[in-house]
Amino acid sequence: METKTRSDAFSQKISEEQHAQLIHWLAEHSYDDVLALVKADPPSGFGMEVSKPTLSRFYHDNFSEIDSLRQKRIHNRVVQHYDPIYPDEDSMRNFLHESAALRLQEHLCDFLAQPITSVSDLKALASISKVITQLNVDIADPHQKQKSLTDIASLFAEMKKQNPKPASPAG
Repeated sequence: METKTRSDAFSQKISEEQHAQLIHWLAEHSYDDVLALVKADPPSGFGMEVSKPTLSRFYHDNFSEIDSLRQKRIHNRVVQHYDPIYPDEDSMRNFLHESAALRLQEHLCDFLAQPITSVSDLKALASISKVITQLNVDIADPHQKQKSLTDIASLFAEMKKQNPKPASPAG
């Protein structure tokens, strides 16, 4: 009878350099591509046979590092793409913040429009809410803000009609 290997056995079989390389591969490639890369003979690969579940466990155990690399790669692509459009860092940062805020608002609305039917839905909603709070995203309806500004302007106009300024004495 074969014994099942522990989920961390693969991590113990590879060197620190291979560990770092595997994290980079997982940040840039699909599981199937990474399995082929790991299987390839050195120096291009590790020369090891690894199963998809083992790779998946490694991925989940190292998710924060992998996700961080993905986010950096995405950020660098965005910077390269928008550099000619947004030459200074503040305008680009504002654009990216507004884009992220809009996406979070859309995602939140999608979740709120449907009944929460599972714990994973509730966790996802909590996660979105947490990110919105951390980023200090204003989720107020922009049309409502504009209506409020219009109402305030109308109120001031009405007050001016009721209490016109006295004419200044001619000198």
